[in-house]
Amino acid sequence: MAASFIRKSNNLFYLRLTGDTNQIKFAAISQAGYTYNLYIQGSDSGTVTISKPYNDNGGTYYTLSANPIPDGGNLDNGRFPGTEQLYSYSGYGTREYQVTGYNQNGTEYVYDGSTGGTMCLGGTSLSWGGYAYPGDGYISNPLAVGVKVGGSWRNAGTMFIRQSGVWKEIINAYVKQGGTWRKFYQNFGNSSWINMVELTDDAIDFGVQVIPVWSWPVSSFDGNENYYPADVTSSAFSDIITAPNTQSVTLKVNLSPGFGGGGAYASMLLRRISDSSVIWSRALSGSTSAFLTENITFNVDAGQSYRFESIVIVPYGSLGSNSASVQRYEDNQTVYSNIAIVFSD
Repeated sequence: MAASFIRKSNNLFYLRLTGDTNQIKFAAISQAGYTYNLYIQGSDSGTVTISKPYNDNGGTYYTLSANPIPDGGNLDNGRFPGTEQLYSYSGYGTREYQVTGYNQNGTEYVYDGSTGGTMCLGGTSLSWGGYAYPGDGYISNPLAVGVKVGGSWRNAGTMFIRQSGVWKEIINAYVKQGGTWRKFYQNFGNSSWINMVELTDDAIDFGVQVIPVWSWPVSSFDGNENYYPADVTSSAFSDIITAPNTQSVTLKVNLSPGFGGGGAYASMLLRRISDSSVIWSRALSGSTSAFLTENITFNVDAGQSYRFESIVIVPYGSLGSNSASVQRYEDNQTVYSNIAIVFSD
């Protein structure tokens, strides 16, 4: 599961999806007076348009899912129409869709900058120094692979393998060294970021990031109940969730300890299993007006496991229910909840 921007040998840019990646979203960053449109072909609903329609007046702006975020930047999703929403792409395996861009004068962006602007992958070395946002280390350059022809080694730009009688282009190739598989060939340079850079004053004008969307799966639902006037405590863990890839995740947490006055209680925490560290936590004591809804954004790492832990209390002599729940930010579906209920006899 992966999504990235690539530049091929024809100097054209593409969005590449691999494996079972069928949903993606885009984040953006900007620091420019010009306005821009980036077009990405092939989604199930047609061409995707990511826009920067405003003059930044010297400021720096970014959207919620941008990673990393710029120093001194301002969070503003509304400045970038087309970002922070889901797009669907059908199919399986490696799929590629051309990317184009235009500035406010209708000038098309090409790699060499000959028509007034430069399009480049995140981490590309710029001709005037420095690296396109988000800086050095965010691009994977092609590795040279040689083939011997007539006694001389020549660079092999592209590799193929014959599978079931059909030649297929190799994306990555590995060799086993000391019991460990190590990559020795990568077809194209790639980055999660693509940039439209104007002039030569800085490395940020308009940058777009592609993010393969891994939706937090529906976990478990817990609770405890009893009859009035007994007290009820429900202390529970969610199922353990393992992330298939590294990315930023946003979830919505709801705490509702409204029944039972000061004795009521609701808490939730998110724990990384590998080191037992607490990534996020909140606790709320009860009153008839007590309620909390909070969006939490954090990075999950590929192969790491996580779980929610919660405690909910309805105190003695109270009648009703208190709860703690987690919803996905993108579709508001509840993925975990814990509820304590006191019934009337």
